[in-house]
Amino acid sequence: MKNGEVFIELKANLSNVIEKVSELMVTPHFNIRTIPKATGGIYFQEIIERDTLPDFVLHNKTLIDVEVRLNGTFTEPLNQLEPIKILGDSLPCLNKRQLAHRC
Repeated sequence: MKNGEVFIELKANLSNVIEKVSELMVTPHFNIRTIPKATGGIYFQEIIERDTLPDFVLHNKTLIDVEVRLNGTFTEPLNQLEPIKILGDSLPCLNKRQLAHRC
């Protein structure tokens, strides 16, 4: 939210749980490290791979349908990025109560 304008809206029915969806490939993570030249431009650039799979432990997973809406303003036209299809994502919440009140 900025200046009273809501930019991202998420709507979900937490009691409408989906039993199974195809798993997404979420690792490895790729980061781009860029070192600039003192005179401007790029001196060096490389892709750094970070695989979090070996030390990742999933404790709980709940699948639900979520509707996402991106709103925009004249100076911040986020609505132009409106998603066509959402493949999946997660929220850092431990239970439905936290999701409803904190996230």
